[in-house]
Amino acid sequence: MSTQLFCWNVRGFNKYSHRNGFKKWIKVNKPIFGGLIETHVKQSKRKKFVNELLPDWCFEDNYSFSDLGKIWILWHPSVTVSVVHKSLQMVTCDVTIPGQPPFFASIVYASNYHEDRKDLW
Repeated sequence: MSTQLFCWNVRGFNKYSHRNGFKKWIKVNKPIFGGLIETHVKQSKRKKFVNELLPDWCFEDNYSFSDLGKIWILWHPSVTVSVVHKSLQMVTCDVTIPGQPPFFASIVYASNYHEDRKDLW
């Protein structure tokens, strides 16, 4: 199951080179569930980017807490995902991959500020 999951700190998905590197990795590894952090993509462009890289995939995000979508959760339609909790620094999901036992996954992008991280931990 290890290659089916991913978490990638893209450090800005607006850069073509960052998207292209991710797209090449996806093509080789063929994961079906994962998270992107530090996207720096405005919410209005999010759907365009996801559809370009992962057509027909489902996604969730934390734009309700961050203007630049610090956390994206992405999954292939064969996977069942239910978001349990969202915050500025974490999105937690109940995930079921066909043929595997269900599990919880938390994608975390901790704040640079010590005081903000207290809310996370």
